Amino acid sequence: MADISTPLPAYEAMLSDWQLIDALKGGTRAMRAAGKAYLPQWPAEDDEDYKIRLGSAVLYPALAQTVENMVGRVFMRPIVLGESIPEVIRQQTADFDLQGSRLDIVAADWFDEALTYGLSHLLIDYPSVEEQPRNLAEERQSGSRPYATVINPKQVIGWKSARINGVEKLTQVRIKETVQEDDGDFGVASVEQIRVLRRGSWQVYRAAENGGWLLFDEGLMSVPDIPLVTLYTNRTGFMTATPPLIHLANLNIKHWQQQSEQDTNLHIARNPILFLTGIEEGEIKFGSRYALTSNHPEAKGSYIEHTGAAIAAGRLALEDLKDEMREAGARLLKKGQAAAKTATESRDDSINEQSQLGRMAQALEDAVDLALQYMAAWQGIEQDAGAVAVNDDFDIEVISDQSVQSLVQMAAAGQLSTQTLFSELQRRGVLSDDLDWEAEQERIAAGALTEVA
Repeated sequence: MADISTPLPAYEAMLSDWQLIDALKGGTRAMRAAGKAYLPQWPAEDDEDYKIRLGSAVLYPALAQTVENMVGRVFMRPIVLGESIPEVIRQQTADFDLQGSRLDIVAADWFDEALTYGLSHLLIDYPSVEEQPRNLAEERQSGSRPYATVINPKQVIGWKSARINGVEKLTQVRIKETVQEDDGDFGVASVEQIRVLRRGSWQVYRAAENGGWLLFDEGLMSVPDIPLVTLYTNRTGFMTATPPLIHLANLNIKHWQQQSEQDTNLHIARNPILFLTGIEEGEIKFGSRYALTSNHPEAKGSYIEHTGAAIAAGRLALEDLKDEMREAGARLLKKGQAAAKTATESRDDSINEQSQLGRMAQALEDAVDLALQYMAAWQGIEQDAGAVAVNDDFDIEVISDQSVQSLVQMAAAGQLSTQTLFSELQRRGVLSDDLDWEAEQERIAAGALTEVA
């Protein structure tokens, strides 16, 4: 019988991909620490040579850069709060995690993890207080309020669900976490625990000295559902997913291995082997300050050098891999091919026509709405609290100085109106969204009149 710390098989099935992703996002240090898991030792390579080769390997950060780039596209513009959001919730988004981070910062971290692993979670929690407030007014006066915490998918080791009112909902979730506690006047101890959330209640278990897990703390929740919001970017089932960039990750591992081979070939090519025949036995010194002499009639010496053909082939293979990785990342920006539609297929149409990243942005928008709704539920606010807008306009795939210059040249040649140029520069983020075309024209006219005067 499984105990509280036993992960579900569905969790274990996702773990190997997550470990690979973690190593790549951890950079060169993490990849070196992974050792033979992602950089195999050659059959004839001794341990010392492998250690040297591993220690000199450097990761090309294709996966990490792609994730950073895609997150940056989604958050190129801030999340817009709808007018229907209650004022108290609006104010709380300025410090969404009770650690000084506003909603956009927390949402960006949440989306980063979801894009990395295929899913991530946001827990809307409530601080434990010794004396519970008796009503909403007393609660607000005490300063206690709900807050958001990003939960890494590797922490959620188990869950149960049931269909409630036609919707599949969590009935139990186990979250493995490490908390910091004071250890004397100056020390800090890390304590591992498992938090179990159920509909209407929670428990915290900690490891017992003789093995097993003991109940450490427990309490009730005033919200009817488990306030854990799951954001999917490549869903395979309830609480399961596959990293959407796993193909890119595998190519990145291949590049890591081939780059190491290429570096080894370069090392060999740069250090030719000295071949001697007919030289008398004894101590031989060679280098730029030494010369060899011999009276043997057949004595000769030469260097055996690499032809360089393998190096050129290796270099081309690495460049091809880089192109493949760029293409794998760019697929998130390619729009899907939509079939013929009826007039009633509105939002579904836009989803089909959107890029994969656009659909992820819409999933984030829905997830943030639900998170705000949970915050409202904690505080007894019955009105609809979730109505945000997340940027999902990725038509401009490359924002570069060259594209801006081309637009300016088209406007100068009369092929583009000045107002369209203004709009395009604004859409690319070159000009602030706060600027208004008509107001700018008035400022320009006022400036011209001042010069004439």
